[in-house]
Amino acid sequence: MQKLTDAMNAIAAGESVDLGALGETRNDEIGQLTNAVRSFQTSVSDRDLAIAKLESTQNELVQAGKMAALGNLSAGIGHELNQPLGAMRQRLHMLQAAISEGDDLASARQTGKIEDLVSRMELIIQHLKRFARRSEHLKEQVTLMPLVASAAALMKSSMAERQITLRTDPELDNVAFIGDPVLVEQVIVNLLTNASDAISETGKPGEIAFMLEEAPAGMIAFSVTDTGIGLGELDPATIVEPFVTSKDPGKGLGLGLSISYNILTGLGGDMSIARRKTNGLRVSIILPAAEEAS
Repeated sequence: MQKLTDAMNAIAAGESVDLGALGETRNDEIGQLTNAVRSFQTSVSDRDLAIAKLESTQNELVQAGKMAALGNLSAGIGHELNQPLGAMRQRLHMLQAAISEGDDLASARQTGKIEDLVSRMELIIQHLKRFARRSEHLKEQVTLMPLVASAAALMKSSMAERQITLRTDPELDNVAFIGDPVLVEQVIVNLLTNASDAISETGKPGEIAFMLEEAPAGMIAFSVTDTGIGLGELDPATIVEPFVTSKDPGKGLGLGLSISYNILTGLGGDMSIARRKTNGLRVSIILPAAEEAS
């Protein structure tokens, strides 16, 4: 009985237990209990394997969501890279002219401008590489607003083309949370993409706003609001479910919000969606607060 009790406690604690021939030759209650322990061990092993497969599938889905987001933003990203490339071509012509004229001061000035443009392109590429890499599911202290700025940089060209203004609450400047910066940035990109698409559907200029919200103890909260077309007939409570979307067929699979919701809950946070009194949506985000969060 003591051996079986120790084995049960070890299995429940996630340890590997070798029951050997324990109780196999007994035909009494101890033998029955031994078989029950073996069945319990098998069930726990099967459960752990199922959980591992589920986590792997979720990670693959999150990564697929990142690639889909980058695919949707590829035109804007290309524009962001083409701008400095065009400027570099112009600066090279000016540099050649300065060299031919023997103007060392102008040559140095143009060289410096070209170096600045190269640095700008390197920052864009580094940001894309960081966003695209697989997350390590970190739980570290992260300041919120740099992630908003990085996500907005990816969306800059698309939002400008659609005449969308981004407004951020100054009270968010010092807000920090505990989580994975790459995953939370993916959530912000998903929210900006959805809000931008919803505003575009109105055919009018619009606004996306990040605002500080009241939060439960030990948490931080902020909202993302837009002036888009809203959800139509969809229930806000079901919009985070996979493949539920207000977009027309071919314009979205309805996975962005579902992925975002699972990312946030996996980090110990939450996400809720509600219609605004006027138009558009309010998405509220909650995350565990860092010590310095305000």
